Amino acid sequence: MARGTNLDRVRDIQAALKRAKPGDELSLAECAMIWGIGKGSFVNVRERMGKFPAPKPGAGNSILYPARQALEAMLEYETRADAAERDRQKRAAAIMGMTGGRGRRKAEEVFLPPSEMLKLSRLRAEIEQREREQGLYAPIADLRNLLASVFGTLSETLGRLELKADPNGLWEPEVRQAVQAAGRECLLLIHAQVSDMLGPDADNGPPRTKKPRSPGNGSGLAPARRKAPGRAGKHR
Repeated sequence: MARGTNLDRVRDIQAALKRAKPGDELSLAECAMIWGIGKGSFVNVRERMGKFPAPKPGAGNSILYPARQALEAMLEYETRADAAERDRQKRAAAIMGMTGGRGRRKAEEVFLPPSEMLKLSRLRAEIEQREREQGLYAPIADLRNLLASVFGTLSETLGRLELKADPNGLWEPEVRQAVQAAGRECLLLIHAQVSDMLGPDADNGPPRTKKPRSPGNGSGLAPARRKAPGRAGKHR
């Protein structure tokens, strides 16, 4: 379909064509109703239809048109730009190298008029609203808070991995340095992957949780951990 083609109008005309029988006739007002506009406006459109049939006199000074001929003329006029649009698409496909039998050819693109685009937009909005009601969407603020909390836990562990794994300073200095470098490298990789979703203050430190931390994760053991390298130095 070309961009200016009214799909609703085309469907109405095609449906009327299926119902029309040989010998059926339509008045000017009935043709205008199928077209979807007033009778006065339809007269101007009818004058531009080259194959619209000549009228016949009817009862009460009315004028009638052969139904099938009138509908076929209306359908041809409404879809007059479709052939040119198909030719344009074929030329565009040839330019992009999408012709030939290599399985790369796509289905012809359908250009929707504004009325159809509006219907599509409303349908998408309804689908999204149903998905929200089903719990398939989550507020982005909640996701950021959760991700920041998880990243804070990882940062606290990986940023001091050598202290977590060897709180008493029993490892050799080379081992502690290797574990420290591995933990921080892993933390940098994680940060590079999730930094776009973290809030602006995520790098300032791990978030405070409402529940108190366990003694193993609190600051109570921090002094002993800081003394550990000193004790290891005395052994050397």
